[in-house]
Amino acid sequence: LATAPSYIVANESSGTFKMAIGVQNAPGVAQEAFVGTLGNTDFKLRTNSVDIGRFTTSKKFMIGDAGVPDSTVHAFTGGNTVHAAMLLQHDSFAAGRLVGIGFELGSTQIKSAIAVKADDAAVGTHGRSNIIFCVDSDDDANPVSHNDEKMRITHAGDVGIGIIPLA
Repeated sequence: LATAPSYIVANESSGTFKMAIGVQNAPGVAQEAFVGTLGNTDFKLRTNSVDIGRFTTSKKFMIGDAGVPDSTVHAFTGGNTVHAAMLLQHDSFAAGRLVGIGFELGSTQIKSAIAVKADDAAVGTHGRSNIIFCVDSDDDANPVSHNDEKMRITHAGDVGIGIIPLA
C-alpha cells in the first residue's frame, strides 16, 4: 500500500479552499475513495449552477436547499404533497413486508422503531399498509423487532394501543 494520498484537486486562487476527488490511506490501512474538501469548509452539491445541498464541517447534511442545515439531516421541500420530501421503499409490498426508521441511543441496539408494514389481511395491488410503532421492553443486547409492536394505525384509520392483533 502506498502511504501518500492520491487526489485530483481543484484549488481556489488564494489557496485557501481545496476540493478533491481521490483516495487516501494511512500506513496499514486500506485505501478509501472520497469526494470532498481538503480544508475546513462545507462541501456543496450543485446542479445547473444552483446549490441543492450541503455537507457541513459540523457533520450536518441538507438536501433540497442552499441553506445551512438546522439538524443532522435536513430535507427541504417546496412541494405540497406528503411524498415530496423523503421516501423509504421496500423492494416488495407482499404481506408482512416492513420498511421503517429505527432509533438507537449511544452504541447499543435499535430499541424503538416506526415502520410501515404491508397489511397481512388485505394486501391489495397497490401496497396498502399499516403504520406500526415498536418499542423493545427488554433490556438486552437484541434489537427491536416487529414482535415488539405497541401501537398500530391501520389503513382504515383504526388505532390500536397495546392490543395485538388490532381488533
